[in-house]
Amino acid sequence: MSTESVEKCECCSRQMGKDEQAMVWQNTIVCSNCHDRLSRQAAQREAIVASRLWRCSGCGAQIHPTALACPKCGAQLGTPERILPVLLLCWFLGILGVHRFYVGKVGTGLLMPLTLGGFGLWIICDLIMIVTGNFIDREGNKITRWV
Repeated sequence: MSTESVEKCECCSRQMGKDEQAMVWQNTIVCSNCHDRLSRQAAQREAIVASRLWRCSGCGAQIHPTALACPKCGAQLGTPERILPVLLLCWFLGILGVHRFYVGKVGTGLLMPLTLGGFGLWIICDLIMIVTGNFIDREGNKITRWV
């Protein structure tokens, strides 16, 4: 079971805490007290929570995707850049490629003024990518935080 929730057995009403061991039998979670199977919805909810967590590259601990650093080992995660400054730079100075310099993409930042922002198409594509959270920095990290 995930360490983030407490499940209640439907048969014996016992609270199964985060430290308690639950048996897994044929892809279902089984209560360690009465051996009754927990609801499939609870098992699916646990799987969804576990699938959304990331693993720290430093220590392997499970961490939330929006964390900037691992709480266990302190390793830096993600990118420090934010969407709002990148969006404003692209909107007002997109033809000069300033937003690309800001995220560390110097090569494409130099090409943007030479092509006038890809004749405007490049700027529109970048704006869409920024707003949807798919714009990446030079290290390949998505810029997903607004402020």
